[in-house]
Amino acid sequence: MRWVRYKRWMGGYTLIEVLIAIGIFSVLSLSAYSALNTLSSATEAAEVHGEVLSDLQLTIARLDADLQSVVARPSFDASANRLEGDFFGQATAFGGIRSGWANPLGQPRAELQRFQWQFEAGTLQRLYWPTLYPIRRSDVQVETLAVDLEGWSIRYFSPRVGWQSQWQARPGEALPQAVELILDHARYGEIRRLIVLN
Repeated sequence: MRWVRYKRWMGGYTLIEVLIAIGIFSVLSLSAYSALNTLSSATEAAEVHGEVLSDLQLTIARLDADLQSVVARPSFDASANRLEGDFFGQATAFGGIRSGWANPLGQPRAELQRFQWQFEAGTLQRLYWPTLYPIRRSDVQVETLAVDLEGWSIRYFSPRVGWQSQWQARPGEALPQAVELILDHARYGEIRRLIVLN
């Protein structure tokens, strides 16, 4: 009796049992791989989404900061005639002079900064110059902030004439009362931002 049990134990598995075990293991492995692949894809998509959203939030924060810190400094033309201000506004670009330019290294410069925003080849660019006057093209610094933009437009509000796509300074009105920014983003669609100038 002992010899019979020993032979039965030494006989091992049949071919069908081995094939069934391999099949079950393959199904479990495929399920685990599919779950891990789905999780990896979801994680990667979340990271891309987070980066795009972070870039967009940074861009809007920079736009807000520039517009809320803009100052109405007088400017002069070639004949030394005083103009209403340095701020200019067009349908797809605006710029001016802002206050509060941080100077942590104590460099010999003003805390005022001349800046300009413009749309270029699907990206939103912020230009700035290290000095206020005179402006040389070679001195301009360019920051690329928002990407994947399909377009943007700007409107300016004046209590006298209402909303307009071109800003024209008038006596006693060097700055618009409010600026509306409309960003057409490839992922998030149309984003409207209304900024009231201080």
